[in-house]
Amino acid sequence: MEDKNSNKQTRQQTTIADIAKLAGVSVSTVSRVLNNSTEVSKTTKKKILKLIKEYDYTPSELARGLVTKTSKTIGLLIPNLLNPYYVELIESIEKFVSSQGFSLFLCITDAKEEKEKYYINEMLRRRTNGLVMLSTNIKDHDLIKKVKKSMEIVSVEADIEDVDKISVTNEKGTYDVINHLIEYGHKDIAFIGYRFSLSGLQQRFTGYQRAMEEHSIPIRPEYVIEGEGTGNSGYTMTQRLLELPNPPTAIHCMNEHLAVGTYLAINEYGLRIPQDISVTAFDNLASSNILKPRLTTAAMPIREMGEAAADLLIRNILEGSKQVKQEIIFSTKLILRESTRRLDCP
Repeated sequence: MEDKNSNKQTRQQTTIADIAKLAGVSVSTVSRVLNNSTEVSKTTKKKILKLIKEYDYTPSELARGLVTKTSKTIGLLIPNLLNPYYVELIESIEKFVSSQGFSLFLCITDAKEEKEKYYINEMLRRRTNGLVMLSTNIKDHDLIKKVKKSMEIVSVEADIEDVDKISVTNEKGTYDVINHLIEYGHKDIAFIGYRFSLSGLQQRFTGYQRAMEEHSIPIRPEYVIEGEGTGNSGYTMTQRLLELPNPPTAIHCMNEHLAVGTYLAINEYGLRIPQDISVTAFDNLASSNILKPRLTTAAMPIREMGEAAADLLIRNILEGSKQVKQEIIFSTKLILRESTRRLDCP
């Protein structure tokens, strides 16, 4: 007697190669049938369709792509999901991508080059149509050249040569925040951040330097901390600052992910924001609304940046990218809230 459950399991595991073998044709021929190609004879097509129905075969997007050279998928290379900035970007990119009939393939790299290479090669294998690269400075130029021959690439705040880019006025945004603190009478201003090797993050530090230099305020080395972008590094970096013999009167955080840890450390030390110390940051995340007092920050249009990246990538996929690569630069805006105060005010 036939075991129905066993038969059902076998059918669920049927592959395109199985169908091709049963029909006595190539995998490409089966794929042509799946894509309604006119290059297959009616007799062969009827035979293949009968086998597909009999074995309850469900074609995968990869199988469809064997002939069309497309998978209707877009890869998204991202360092982590700890930073809410990335989460907001992913949401905006996914929403636009799905509205255009594409799927998003999320690749979390932990900012490690070996994982970046693994995922890139995996997307090449899967015939992914395009790739969005966030906050990376991958140095394997030969690999990038290989990718560009197979798919379109758009970078967001990433150091990838000769691709379309989405960026933001990092230097000016930070400059405006630091200038605000200086106007409030602060001179002992600390800067905490990470991954200064990334040009976008380096630009934020440059904005800090420029504001201090223009006001002839010396930058104290102990006030500049380059830490890790993982865990609660904002907390540990702020601890180091608060334990100095002369702690700063203001701390600027490279992003709001760090600012959460800064708030926690200041509170644990029994200090108040902004009465004892002012805090500023960069991003204007929706999640930062939980911080009390509300955070003064350099706002960037995160969701618009994500939509622009997805739109540009899909247009390049459908129409072909331009020979001259473009960079779309979004402007920042200083948002003044309650986390800073004038030093001459009680």
